[in-house]
Amino acid sequence: MFKLVVLILALTLNVYAEDKNIPEKKTVKVHEVVATEIYDTYKYPVSVESRHEREIYSEINGVVHDIHVTVGEWVKKDAELMHLKPIGPEFTELTIKSPMAGQVTQVAKKIGSHVKKDEFLIHIVDPKDLTIKIEIPEAELALLTVRQAGEAKFRSIVLALPVIVTGISSLIDQTTGTATGQLDWDVLNFKNGEQNLINQQVYPGMLGMVTFKLNKRNGITMPSQALLHEKNKDKVRLIKNGKASKKIITLGKHLDGGIVEVTDGLQVGDIVVRSTGKYIKEKK
Repeated sequence: MFKLVVLILALTLNVYAEDKNIPEKKTVKVHEVVATEIYDTYKYPVSVESRHEREIYSEINGVVHDIHVTVGEWVKKDAELMHLKPIGPEFTELTIKSPMAGQVTQVAKKIGSHVKKDEFLIHIVDPKDLTIKIEIPEAELALLTVRQAGEAKFRSIVLALPVIVTGISSLIDQTTGTATGQLDWDVLNFKNGEQNLINQQVYPGMLGMVTFKLNKRNGITMPSQALLHEKNKDKVRLIKNGKASKKIITLGKHLDGGIVEVTDGLQVGDIVVRSTGKYIKEKK
């Protein structure tokens, strides 16, 4: 048994020693330059809001005698929500009714609570009729226009949902330096099931991110890892006739995914080294 273990160990060491002598493969990764569609990506936080909501306030000084609804409950217009008994002879008992059909999202008082006139009681929204709000920095207002299409993404939803700009305020908030933009669902570009997804999983108060692809154009891009920066100049290594040479290029914008736009110095069909030039002999 001992001899067998020694033999296996000796064979393992021999294999390891032989592996150490295997020459390293000399591989170079390259990128062929092609014309492609380029766009600038702009992202903004979004919040979902209901188009129709009402905050209900007390009309008297009184005590909450009864509450007829709970948070999350759907109510019809004129449904009874709460009953108040007055404090003082100048008031009569008051039954609070819903001013709209919708869902109760907040009940601020409990039975027996004292309330003052104009004190907040109940909040109701229509969660089926939604709009989306974004805040646009003043410097980027000229980039977005009404009917501009985008995609909204929410943390709890896998799919990106198509949206469209329906309005942009001309008023700049002096505190934030932004103007409010309003978005709606781009129903003409809905795919199967997206409307049901919105009805079931999107609700007022949700936060997400909207992405716009702007300034679309045809151009040339390359992986940013292929970029060299020498003597304040941007360069790449080109492969031509089996030899490499450095070429000065002019960069445009850095795009998503580690891609950079090249505005001058490359043409379609060029072969660019995208890995390090460890095994590259440059043409003198």
